[in-house]
Amino acid sequence: MNMNPLKSESQPRSPRFSLKGRGSKAKLGIVIILVIILAIAALPAYWQGNWSNLSIAGVKLPVWEIKAPWQKPFPVQNLDRIRKVGDRGLEVSGWETLETGKLKIGGHDWSGQILRQSDRRDITLFLFPQTDPKLHPGVEWVDMDGFFKWKIDSQRPLNFAVETGEMKAKVRANLSLARESRRSPFGIPQTVAVVEWYSWGQGGHYSHTHWFWLDQRAQLKKKRIPWIAVTLRIPVDPKSTLDMVQSDVEALAKSVQASLMQNVFSSQN
Repeated sequence: MNMNPLKSESQPRSPRFSLKGRGSKAKLGIVIILVIILAIAALPAYWQGNWSNLSIAGVKLPVWEIKAPWQKPFPVQNLDRIRKVGDRGLEVSGWETLETGKLKIGGHDWSGQILRQSDRRDITLFLFPQTDPKLHPGVEWVDMDGFFKWKIDSQRPLNFAVETGEMKAKVRANLSLARESRRSPFGIPQTVAVVEWYSWGQGGHYSHTHWFWLDQRAQLKKKRIPWIAVTLRIPVDPKSTLDMVQSDVEALAKSVQASLMQNVFSSQN
């Protein structure tokens, strides 16, 4: 099966946001919310600042110098190991890797690997790891939808817990049933179950906003929350429902999360 990037790929357009036609109270409310978000985002930088002297007309005045995180972000633990996942893929317990490759999705390099287990249909695991302390998750799922041309039939959250060694994690992923068009990179339209979440050592969530707040709190302690975007593409029977596929899908998602926790995020390796 060909794992090469598409020769031509349509780029998803960013949604437009406009205040046109809204009342002054709505505008003021949005501005206040944005100010609060910016203030909270700046807290880690503020608390990590220090006093310095500012000389004005020969007079030295004490000022609080803020260390901006975008100038020198705190280091990300196991970042080298996380980067290697994008090159080597991931070993998933109970599954054989048939093929690995790189795909250009939404302007980013994703790793893709085809997994097989006994006589079951081959599944595809896609990983987009954090490669830089300044890199934040954001539009990975939009990029995936645009790449595969998925038509979502139904979806709902998928909650599961994973424990490996001394590490425990609760994950809230997004589970979808989708139909692929003839423009799919795989060529043959299929019905697939899709599972998506941002994975980290102590958990995971499909929303990048959830990761953002956790990372902000971690920076108050001079730490970071390293992450890897995960997408599972699982061919299923066209008559399948979410209830019918959830058990098998959840078992596979747990295996992937456990492997990431044990082999990538763990501080004991």
